[in-house]
Formats: sequence, structure tokens, C-alpha cells
Amino acid sequence: MDTIINTKERAFKNISYSLLSFGWPVIIAIVITPIIVHYFGIKEYGIYIFISTLISLVGLLDLGISTAVGKFIASYHGGNNIEGLRNLFKTANSIFFVVGIVGALSIISSIFLALNFFPSELIGSYREYIPAFIYGGILFFINSMNALNIIIPTVYQRFDIKTKIGIPFVTIQQLLILGVVFMQWSINALFFIQALLMFFFYFIYRHYTKKILGPVERSFLGMYGWDMKEAFNCYKFGLISFLNDLAGSSLTYLDRMIIPLFLGPSNLTFYSLPGSVTNKIPTFSNTLSSVVFPMTAHFEGGGNRDMTKNLYIRSMRLITIISTAITVSFIAFAYQMLQYWISSNVADKATNVLIILAVTNFILAVTVPLSNFLLGMGKLRMLSITSAMTAILNAVLLIILLPRFGIVGAAWAYLLALVPYIFLMYKTEKHYLELTFRRAHYLKLITQLFVTSALVFLVDVFIVKPIVSSFLLVILALMFSCVLFVVIHYLFGFFEKEDTYDILSFTKQAFVTLGGHLKK
Repeated sequence: MDTIINTKERAFKNISYSLLSFGWPVIIAIVITPIIVHYFGIKEYGIYIFISTLISLVGLLDLGISTAVGKFIASYHGGNNIEGLRNLFKTANSIFFVVGIVGALSIISSIFLALNFFPSELIGSYREYIPAFIYGGILFFINSMNALNIIIPTVYQRFDIKTKIGIPFVTIQQLLILGVVFMQWSINALFFIQALLMFFFYFIYRHYTKKILGPVERSFLGMYGWDMKEAFNCYKFGLISFLNDLAGSSLTYLDRMIIPLFLGPSNLTFYSLPGSVTNKIPTFSNTLSSVVFPMTAHFEGGGNRDMTKNLYIRSMRLITIISTAITVSFIAFAYQMLQYWISSNVADKATNVLIILAVTNFILAVTVPLSNFLLGMGKLRMLSITSAMTAILNAVLLIILLPRFGIVGAAWAYLLALVPYIFLMYKTEKHYLELTFRRAHYLKLITQLFVTSALVFLVDVFIVKPIVSSFLLVILALMFSCVLFVVIHYLFGFFEKEDTYDILSFTKQAFVTLGGHLKK
């Protein structure tokens, strides 16, 4: 019993820190994004998003090694396997160095290849941003070299360290972006400053990572070498995980890479801005479930499948309820969010995209903890197959829908491509976790969520929406809608007793964590 209580307290504390790390960047982005869009303009902001997307997409070159390293560090740490950690650290450092070099060269060379092989009317406007691609390559290399320092706080479940580093990093980064705007510099300067900032924070990550590790483990951190067994295990696990990442990245980035080529960078802005709003739903879900992967790997390493099942049932139920509350509020105030946040022009052209992507990201929010459980359990075959099917389906639907329906078609392609995940959830619960009576459970849960959502949506549209006349009122309306959802759900008796206990316990821990952080 003491073990379970301690595990829950640690989970609540870690989630509290994760939410703090999630919330502050959201607040900063709300303030900074309109300034960037208005300064650079619709077209140049689209180019900025395109280069940023390319940098993220090249991250797939690690072939799932980051995920594998995190999984095995958690397992070795849980099993007190010091020799395994030593071999894993030195092998991972070598792999991340090679990935960093190859990725940086890929990003830098991509602009020169594109200028030579694509028609100038499509790609010619990117010529003046060649320095941005170069700085982007350098940024990627630094990120790759910093990978182990970023992984360790998560797998050691030291989310407080991530918060202490993450909040200052995001704050300084956004202030520097404001500096670029006020100095009237270009996108090139923006990427140069980001690379310089990441170089500085590399040493900060390194310092805190050493504080987390014990004396023996700390001595492994700077090692480079090669252990064939660890490399084989990492790539065996990582390559399957890579297929899942490849599919996920195709959903996240494929449309953003194709839209500028077919519809121009301005349409990428109209598409990406709603996406930057609605992706907060799965990001919030990922924040809540960030403890799932290391905890599941820890439980599985100790052979405790019952605790894995309990963690799955309760986390999936709560994340689904909370994600529904956020999604309903986004849909109800979709136009007003874009109108008062950016402009009426953006709202006119992107509201339908936001509504579709809100539903899409709700589904993604539910699949995030599902994927984390499968990764932690080492059950990757079906996850990879499902992800590959999703990637192929998304590509096919983009080819069909994008030319005919524009960015709305791209949004529908994203949504419809997620259908295979329904089967993955069924497979996971029946065959991997051996859970029973799930059909009745979901029928009950869906009915409860529909009733609550309908009531909240009616209140939002007919009572709250008419009085929303500024962005501040939009924020207050979104908060009111989410709170109203939880209150109605509770008053109707739809929360399980253990859910109520978890929410109250987590809220208490969140205030303690926030208060302690503010005092510092």
C-alpha cells in the first residue's frame, strides 16, 4: 500500500511540474505569436513555419533511438543495472553525435537541392533564407548532442528539473524573438539566435543532469564508445518505434511540407495557426500522461502488470474527460479565438480548419497515453503497423482532398487518417492488458460525455458567446467552459469516486508545487 501511495504522490508531483512547463509556454505563445505574424506577414510567417517543420522532420533520422534510450535507461535504473547504464550511455552518445552531423548536413543541403531541382516560381522566394537553413542545421546538431541530457530527467522522473530549465529557456527564447521583431531583423536572425541560445542552454542541461545522476552514473555521461549488444537492442526497439514516429510525423508535418508547394506559404499560415491552437489538446494530454512511459517501463521491468493495468484505466479515463472539455470549448469559440487573437481575415479563412483540427487533436490526445503504455510495455508491433497504415492513409487522403478542398481538405485528411487507432485501442486492451467489459465501459463513458458536452456547448453558444468581444473575454470564456464541463460532469454523478479523489489530490499537489516554485 505504501508503495502505491508513494507512486501516486510522485506521479501527481511530476504531472504538476509538467503542467507548469506546459502552461507557461502557452501563455508566452498567446502573447508573442500575433506580434510575430503581424511583423513578418502572412507569407513570411509561413516560410518560418516551413523551415521549423523541416528541422523537426529531420529529427526522424535518429530512427527511434531517443525513445529506445529512454526506455532502457528507465528499465536499467529500475533494475539497478549499472553496467547496462554504462554501455548504454556511451553508445547513445556516439549515435546522437552521428545523427547530429547527418541531420545538420541534410537541413543545410536541402535548400540548395531545392533551388536546383524545383521551379523558381515555387521555391525562388526561399533563396534569401539560405542562412536560416544553415543556422537551422546548427540548431539541430546542438539539440542532438543534448539529447541524453534531455532524456535523463524524464526517465528518472525528475520533472522538477525539466521545469526549472524549460521555463527560463522558453521565456528567454520568446524575449529574444521579440527583440528580433523590434530590431526589424529577418527570419535568418531568428534562427541564428535560437541556435546560440540552445548552445548556451546545453551547458545548463548538462549541469542539472549531473546533479540527478549518482557518482558512478555521472562518470558515464561524457563517455563515447560502442557496445554492440546495446546498439542492437536500441535499434531493435527504436526501429519499430521509428515507424510509429514516422507515421506521427507524417500526420503532423506532411501537410505542412506539402501545402506551401501547392498553395503557397500564405495558406500554410492559415493552416498552421489553427493547428497551433488545437495541438494544445494532445500536448496537454501528453503533459498529463508524461509519467506514463517511464512508470510503465519501471513497472514492467519489475514484473508488476497489475499496477500497469490500474495506471492505464485511470489515466485513460481522466485524460478522455479533460480532453473532451477542452475540445468542446475550442469548437464553441473557434471564430472568436482567431478573430481576437490574430485578425478577422485569419478567422474567416481558418475557422473551419480549427474546428476539424480540434476533433482531430482530441483523438490524438487519447492516443498519446495509449502509445506511451505500449512503448513502456515494449509492445510495438501493432503500434508500428497501425502508425504505418495511418501514414499511408494520410498521404493518400492529402493527394485526393488537398487539390480539391485546399487547407480544409488537408484538415479532413488528417482527421480521417486516425481511424486505424480505434482498432489499436481494442487490441491493446483485449490482448496486451487483458481488460474485460470495455465495450460497456466506453458506451457508458461516451453517453456521459455526450450529455455533458451538449449542455456545455448550448451554454457557450447561446449565453456566453454573445458577450465575448475581446481576446481577454475569449480566454475567460474558454476557462469558464472547461470548468463548467467538469462541474456538470460531477453534479450528474459521472465521475468515478477514484477520479474525484485523484483530481482533488492532484489539485492540492499542483498548488503546492506552484507555490514552492514561485517562492524560489
